[in-house]
Amino acid sequence: MNNIELYSGSVPGSEDWSYPEVEEIPSPPTAIGGVRNVTHPVLIPYIPDPATATGTSIVVCPGGAFHGLAIHHEGHDVARWLQQRGVAAFVLKYRVVHTPVSPDVYAAQMNKMRGLPFEENERHIEEVTRDVRPLAIADGLRALQLVRERSAEWGIRSDRIGMMGFSAGGHVAAYSALMYDATNRPDFAAVIYGALVKNIKVPPRCASAVHGADKQ
Repeated sequence: MNNIELYSGSVPGSEDWSYPEVEEIPSPPTAIGGVRNVTHPVLIPYIPDPATATGTSIVVCPGGAFHGLAIHHEGHDVARWLQQRGVAAFVLKYRVVHTPVSPDVYAAQMNKMRGLPFEENERHIEEVTRDVRPLAIADGLRALQLVRERSAEWGIRSDRIGMMGFSAGGHVAAYSALMYDATNRPDFAAVIYGALVKNIKVPPRCASAVHGADKQ
């Protein structure tokens, strides 16, 4: 199945982004690769065999400090594991900040950032990613909406659509679980070592849902 564009036409909020996407292939010994400079967010589907399908689906959000996406080990590998167990998985390539195309220049930039004291590093990432984080969350919400809209096509139950995210992807998953409307509400969410999720305010509707679940 082909990748699924989240938006038709120009992408809201980043209409003038035209820089090239960069893919980094995983190689031994770390076997960690990823993708950077995502300007056109897509879903990459992993639909299970109908004979083993459970009807549950999960949008998977890789991490990467909003500078890139660790799309292999926190995306494709996770999605394949879910698919083999009857869960439809959709890897989300969401928008991230613009970084140098050159791998060497990018690596030097990231090493400099990692060398900062913890609190300074945290403040730096928060400042650099301030504008892109709302766009990434918008991509997460649009992904949930799209999966629900096409759930019948993929043999998915519309009331069993969830989201999980790692690190920065956990930030996307957490805020998607708080900022939803009737069309994109996740039925469950898993935040795996979520990044930049602090001073978070839970809306009353979400608190009520949690308390209601506790009583059941």
